[in-house]
Amino acid sequence: MACIKASQSDGSTDDLHKVHQPKNQKSITQIYTDWANHYLEKSRSRRHIHDLQADVTDGVVLAEVIEAVTGQKVPDINKKPKSSSQMLDNINSSLAYLGSVGVALDGLTAKDIKDGNLKAILSLFFALSRYKQQQKQAQQERKELEKLREKKLESEMVTTAASKLGSPYKGHGGGGGGGGSAIPTPALGGRRPPTEHHGRGLRSSTPASSAPSTGKADVMQLRKL
Repeated sequence: MACIKASQSDGSTDDLHKVHQPKNQKSITQIYTDWANHYLEKSRSRRHIHDLQADVTDGVVLAEVIEAVTGQKVPDINKKPKSSSQMLDNINSSLAYLGSVGVALDGLTAKDIKDGNLKAILSLFFALSRYKQQQKQAQQERKELEKLREKKLESEMVTTAASKLGSPYKGHGGGGGGGGSAIPTPALGGRRPPTEHHGRGLRSSTPASSAPSTGKADVMQLRKL
């Protein structure tokens, strides 16, 4: 069950304090009664809130609701208080614990809770529900951050493995100055390519008749001119 806000406006405690109208007061009280009972049932508590204004005044049920919401035990709770001072001690222990975990109490006192001040009780439950919502959001953010870290680690592992194994083509092909081509070149079957010497031999075998003429025939032709 998600955090229950006292109103649909900006969610401030001032909205929660606007409970002077009877019908608004009844609806908000019932909302927080149901919210508290949800967590009591979830924690398998045998207690159940019927009257929010009266049932939390001894501090016992209040402590159990806090424990169910936070998942931590409230210390120094007298399960069977017999005097008003013992009830106040229970409420003070609950408020001290809430303050230690960062719940904003906004000046709430144990006497207000003990006296059944509904405005104070609703403010306390509102602060507790807002704390629970913040905890859920923080937990979700931690999960998302952990997923990002896992993905980054997997990527780094793949990159490291690839760099160590190298390319499957490495070391094949011709032996140029670059230490081998990434793509293997075709083998020549042991035959050496034609050298420059062979080229010269081919050029020297060209028929003489194809060479330019510079003999006596040229001189005779010039004399005729």
